[in-house]
Amino acid sequence: MRGRRWLGWVIWPAVLVGLGTAIDTYGIFDEARFAVARDDDLMPSTRAVPRAHLVTGQPILSVFASEADLRHPERGLLVHPMQRGREWERFAYVSYFDKATLRFATGAGLRIHGGRSRVGSVNKSFGLFFRRRYGAAPDAGLFFGPPEGGLARVVVHNDIRHDRTGRPWHFVNPLAYEIAARLGAIVPRTRPMRFFLNGQLQGVYVLTEHIGPRFFEVRFGHGDFGIEDDANPRRLFRWARALEVMDRETVSKTVDLDNLTTWALSMLFCGTTDVWQGTLARDQRTPGSRWYWINWDMDHSFMDLYQRAPRQWEIDTYRTLLGENDVRSLILTRLIQEDPTYRRHFASRVAAMLNHQLTPPFLRSRLEQYRLAAGVHGIKDTEFLDLVEQFFEHRPSILRALTRRHLSVDDAVSVTVEADAGRTIVVDGYPTKSPYRGFYFPETSISLEVPDAQRATFAGWSLHGRAAGDHWQLSLPVRSAMTVRAHFRE
Repeated sequence: MRGRRWLGWVIWPAVLVGLGTAIDTYGIFDEARFAVARDDDLMPSTRAVPRAHLVTGQPILSVFASEADLRHPERGLLVHPMQRGREWERFAYVSYFDKATLRFATGAGLRIHGGRSRVGSVNKSFGLFFRRRYGAAPDAGLFFGPPEGGLARVVVHNDIRHDRTGRPWHFVNPLAYEIAARLGAIVPRTRPMRFFLNGQLQGVYVLTEHIGPRFFEVRFGHGDFGIEDDANPRRLFRWARALEVMDRETVSKTVDLDNLTTWALSMLFCGTTDVWQGTLARDQRTPGSRWYWINWDMDHSFMDLYQRAPRQWEIDTYRTLLGENDVRSLILTRLIQEDPTYRRHFASRVAAMLNHQLTPPFLRSRLEQYRLAAGVHGIKDTEFLDLVEQFFEHRPSILRALTRRHLSVDDAVSVTVEADAGRTIVVDGYPTKSPYRGFYFPETSISLEVPDAQRATFAGWSLHGRAAGDHWQLSLPVRSAMTVRAHFRE
């Protein structure tokens, strides 16, 4: 009897440890709190990544779920990709590597993410939900840098999009978001990385912030925002349709018109076809706060997916934005038609975007960044990057012509600003090294300013060789092509 008791004291702990290990490794009783303490290095998601990929040092996200949760005929996520909601969330292990080092590992809820890509893509996109009962939540700074803050959810986007010829495009969303952010739009942060599911490489994916309460906490210091998942809510649409007078002043009391204009400009430049995406939000802590939009899902940019123009950079995105059954379209269409001041303002914003924000050096730098990323991640078919380069080269002149047509303004004219070589002049609020050449629509204006450090030797301005004032600030209406020069004393 004593021998049996002794044997029981040895066997039962071993059985319990083995059971706990099985629970932790194979996802049995996914949300059980009695599983053995998890060792990050021993998690299935950590051990599943081949060493050959780790030694590259590139960012890697590895997710491991039970095969039943992925492929069971009745409850498998991959078998039922169109199912949504909490009941279609499954437990998974998540490990993140960077520079060949395991940086973070935890448990998370796993769901299929996306719209038509749920059935149209072989490799699915996923949502990861970091809930307390699954494990620790990562900090946003781990993936995206500052601003930092806890993450509640991220989207693991399948990055590949195919155009109508079957050509694969990568990095479309990140690149379009960078362009939108340059213009001042609010966008989610992204990071390309290799993605493994149960040890199988799915390809180069893009990890993306999810737009929700935690997103606002990280960006704005609190999460007390009214958030509309539908970016075209009925009550706001009814408000816009009921307005007898549609002008900048009236609209700006309810909607952040600068934000809406910026959103439209980002779609116009990128040639985005599937534009009616995004999140509508309003700060509930600020009295009189206005509604604004956050850019989302710009993966139909640059490529003219539906082949609406002979070449993709010629696509007329004004036709996509105006006259549609969306509150953004309704506001923009009526303002352009009914308010001449807004029409001139919009034209001047287009000019500023092309003259100062989306400049050739900026666009080249973004393109080179993604050429480098393609090489680093082993993407061999990079024809899409050559097409993006052509798009960046031709889109500015095409967009000026489209703006002239849809806003009924005259052709843009060139304005040249000269100064001694190497001097900086602030043009339209942007410090610019001389000489500067931009294009402006007539009936708009150009503003010039001499920086503080150069005012002591500033002698005055000339327009077409004639004196135009000696104050360090100058604003000129643009009616035709002109040349302005800033003069300085030795």
